Amino acid sequence: AGGGEPVVVAGDFYRPNGIVFSPDKKTLYISDSGKRLVRSFSVTPDGLRENDLFAEISPGGPDGMCVDESGRVYVTAGDGVQVFSPEGKLLGRILTPQKPTNCCFGGKEYKTLFITARPDVYAVKLMVCGLP
Repeated sequence: AGGGEPVVVAGDFYRPNGIVFSPDKKTLYISDSGKRLVRSFSVTPDGLRENDLFAEISPGGPDGMCVDESGRVYVTAGDGVQVFSPEGKLLGRILTPQKPTNCCFGGKEYKTLFITARPDVYAVKLMVCGLP
């Protein structure tokens, strides 16, 4: 609807996949499934800046992502959903029987984390609120 053509703002990914903003919209997280990592970018009026390694994902590689109201980043990985602080420190894991592909918050007050993992969809109640 904007009428503009897409332009490359980060061209050195191998397999970019999941993408999510921090709660304040000042940081953009992008997962690279091929390189098994998540990168963070500062968002400025002119575009993206300050490309940093946010987290390395193991086992497997990252896929879908979501964030909670405190800025924690939930990243699907080979063993489930890995939860990181806004600074990129691994805080914990929510293990799933199958390799998950995506996750999002929903339910009452956005305190349920929904996780897709072929062939199932899981739900886990959390004590934190996610972002819609």
